[in-house]
Amino acid sequence: MSTAIHRCKVCNTTTRVEYRREMRPIGYGRKEAVYFRAADGIRNVQPVACCGRITDWNFLKAHLNPAVKCDARCTDAKGFKCECSCGGEHHAKGGMFMNLLEAA
Repeated sequence: MSTAIHRCKVCNTTTRVEYRREMRPIGYGRKEAVYFRAADGIRNVQPVACCGRITDWNFLKAHLNPAVKCDARCTDAKGFKCECSCGGEHHAKGGMFMNLLEAA
């Protein structure tokens, strides 16, 4: 599973979208990656509109680092890189009240 982070330059909000990756043959022994949105199976990375504009996006680059505790810097992140103990599992998923909802 691949994760794309879409970021709005106007209001600075982020949207996290999960994609399923498949390697498809394109001939002569070569393959290309094809992405399908996990929620509905739509092919390719689709743009996300926010504030009347298309957001910037990039795939999440996550590295597992057990020495760095996962906290609000990860869950409320706006960037495309994660280097903490969750390995990108919680990156840009949070909000101000996310932990309160999980506790209830």
